[in-house]
Amino acid sequence: MARRPHSWRQRIFLWVDREGSDPAARLERGNRRVQQVVFLIGLYVVFAYSAAVFTVMHVEDVRQYAEGNLMAHQKIETRRGDILDRNGVTLATSLRADSISADPRWVLPPGVKPSKMPFQSKEAIALRQKIAITIADILGKPREELIANLNRAKGFVYLARHIDTKASKLLHEAQQKGKLPGITIQPEFVRYFPNNALAGALVGRETTTGSIEASFDQLLRGQQVELRSYKDSASTQMYFDGAPEPGLFGGNNITLTIDEKIQAVAEHHLEAAVTEYQAKHGIAVVLDVQTAEVLALAQWPVFNPNDTRTDPKCWFYVTDPKNEPKCGYHDVALEAQFEPGSIFKVFNLAIGLQEKAVSLTEVIPTGAPLLVGNKVIKDDHPHPQVNWLQSLQVSSNIANAKIALRMDSSVYETYLKKLGFGRRLDLGIIGEGAGQLAPASKWSRIQYANIAFGQGIAVTPLQMVAGFAAIGNGGTWRRPRLIHDVISPDGKNDRHFQVEAGTRVFTEATTKLVLQAMASVCQPRSETSLGGTGTAARMPNYSIGGKTGTAQQANGHGGYSDSAWVGSFIGVTPIEKPRLVILAAIDTPTKYDPKLGKIARYGGIVAAPVVREIARFSLPYLGVPPSPGAPYLDRNDADKARLQDQQRLAAAHKAADELLVQEHALPVEPKAQSAEVLAPGQVRVPDLHRLPMRTARQKLAAVGLGLEAHGSGIGVTQGPLPGAVVRAGTVVQVAFKRLSEVAEQTPPVVGQN
Repeated sequence: MARRPHSWRQRIFLWVDREGSDPAARLERGNRRVQQVVFLIGLYVVFAYSAAVFTVMHVEDVRQYAEGNLMAHQKIETRRGDILDRNGVTLATSLRADSISADPRWVLPPGVKPSKMPFQSKEAIALRQKIAITIADILGKPREELIANLNRAKGFVYLARHIDTKASKLLHEAQQKGKLPGITIQPEFVRYFPNNALAGALVGRETTTGSIEASFDQLLRGQQVELRSYKDSASTQMYFDGAPEPGLFGGNNITLTIDEKIQAVAEHHLEAAVTEYQAKHGIAVVLDVQTAEVLALAQWPVFNPNDTRTDPKCWFYVTDPKNEPKCGYHDVALEAQFEPGSIFKVFNLAIGLQEKAVSLTEVIPTGAPLLVGNKVIKDDHPHPQVNWLQSLQVSSNIANAKIALRMDSSVYETYLKKLGFGRRLDLGIIGEGAGQLAPASKWSRIQYANIAFGQGIAVTPLQMVAGFAAIGNGGTWRRPRLIHDVISPDGKNDRHFQVEAGTRVFTEATTKLVLQAMASVCQPRSETSLGGTGTAARMPNYSIGGKTGTAQQANGHGGYSDSAWVGSFIGVTPIEKPRLVILAAIDTPTKYDPKLGKIARYGGIVAAPVVREIARFSLPYLGVPPSPGAPYLDRNDADKARLQDQQRLAAAHKAADELLVQEHALPVEPKAQSAEVLAPGQVRVPDLHRLPMRTARQKLAAVGLGLEAHGSGIGVTQGPLPGAVVRAGTVVQVAFKRLSEVAEQTPPVVGQN
């Protein structure tokens, strides 16, 4: 009978005990086992020593490996800072809009690993389908789309981006109930512009030049916050240490110098002018003379940053009848440059007066064209002769060229550079235009003459208003300001931008003469005036001076276009104590005017009314007192306006006398006092009782006082009291009430029920 083979256990025993069972064999086996144990211990010591050396040499790698097994890291984008106007009105903000994402491989029940429930198992597929249906029902999205995304074997998929607050709340509730295992609700933000297109081109987007969003992205952008959490064996995140406060790591808020109301008014009237005169586009800029703060920077057509359907690079559309609409790629008001034309003559006159190249009594012959080199300079509306003031009033090219040619071109260039021409203003705006000003050494005689009346030089709108502000504030040029404050996310660190000291360019005596000439531009024809080109800028209650411009645009071939013109007007108001500089420019108006017999392209027609309407709102809004003796105008019909004003005043006084039965209901106006001599700079407060607000304002302005009105109707109380002697410029507080309210307070007459 054959012997059965040994089992595998017996074969191992026989191999280990192969030396037999005698004492020598057992000793041999013992020595061998000792050697084996020593070898294993030595191997372990070598491995442990090597691991220790590796850990010391690569401690950071080992730490990261350990943390990767124990901790989950998540980067969260914090909130982008707001953009505000000077009064705190929000122009751009970031709204919470969460996003939903997942790693489909880990969409599993809590505590279950992929090894126990494979990705393609029936249980895993059913669970993902159930989760997708839950999310789809909350978001109102197609179920099939979410099911398909969750069934993709990828490490990361987005299920929805920028969901609303209500949906986010419902998803968080479902997650807390355990209905969304493996789903991540990630906090994100979306940019929102509450005023839509208002200042849209200026505020802009992060990806476009010429905008606050792009230019100051480093200030506005929030920091990335890293959120760390522990995870268990099933990669379920557990938050033990809490999360950092994202608000402390958000972006800075930026407060602009822009005033939202003035900006809205500027855009409104700019739209009306561009539409009425069928122009390509328009620009309006409002600058505070004393602080150089930009109060409005408008353009039309506008850009709505909320409209994601448009090309993010597209700022405005220019419609060409022969071609498809063309998309513009820049903020016109900040980046565009143009030949200013006649509005530049203001600087020519200022330089001429400063350098005494023209005297106040001189009469300049302008009846014949001026030959400079082989070019002839003409006037659109010739006059036999003009003086220094009339050279601006009637916009004489000949007179301005003669004034400039009397001065050295290098001296002239120095003045222009001091006024900020030919270089960027360095406002911090990406894409800001620099204009064009060739060195004086390269000017020919005709080029020099052309610059005197605004040809051969290119400027930006902000360069022009900054130069006019130097005329308005007494001769000091200051860099315009767009940023008012930068506020940290915690609200503690407030960086305020102060008014710059500026550079002295002209003397006050020179600027007063130039302002006088600018005022004459807005005066109608009379016995002492030839009639200015900017009469359409005149307005009620406030004086204004300025300059019109009608400039041909360069055609790019060394000449000028016969059809492309820029009609502009730049005004300074009030002229006796300037507060605002306002520029309006209308690009290529095409409307035919039957009265003119040609296209209405003159700045006095298309642009001056825009400046007037912006000023009519802005000056009272800013609390600027009315100008002494300013005309009451109804558009351009002064006689009709004065008659209407007299009728309104008479009706108001009559109604007040009828309702105020008892004289003691309101203080009686004191009797006229004999003339007295007051100290210099002091005036006596007039009695404003029973006067309508407009009349009260006029009466105060006539003696150099301001008005702060409370209520509406007729005056009932005032402070300081009538007859008090105060300093000129003092603001008088007056309470006004409607006539019906005053009548109700009147005591009944004795004998009546």
